[in-house]
Amino acid sequence: MSKIYSTIAAVAMTLIPAIASAEPSEPKTFRHNGQTYTYTAEQVGEMKVLRGHVGSDKAPFVLNVSKSWVDGNFNGNPVSLSLKSVKPVQGIVIMDQVAAR
Repeated sequence: MSKIYSTIAAVAMTLIPAIASAEPSEPKTFRHNGQTYTYTAEQVGEMKVLRGHVGSDKAPFVLNVSKSWVDGNFNGNPVSLSLKSVKPVQGIVIMDQVAAR
């Protein structure tokens, strides 16, 4: 399960552009290790809030990403980790970029 948290946190760090408004972004989708992740991002104060789901069972997640920490829940389980502990994730295929080719 920790691998999933790290994957989602890595997404927070590498795939989310700066969000200028407080409105949720359009849903974004990517694949990693055979799982499809779909999420939106919303700027709330100095925090980004990611809301989405993973896989065919649509396991939900809500993550609050600050400059140094991620808190929230994944499939009903609490998530709390330092962004310093997040390593870049290899093998992420961003669906929006693939579709644009």
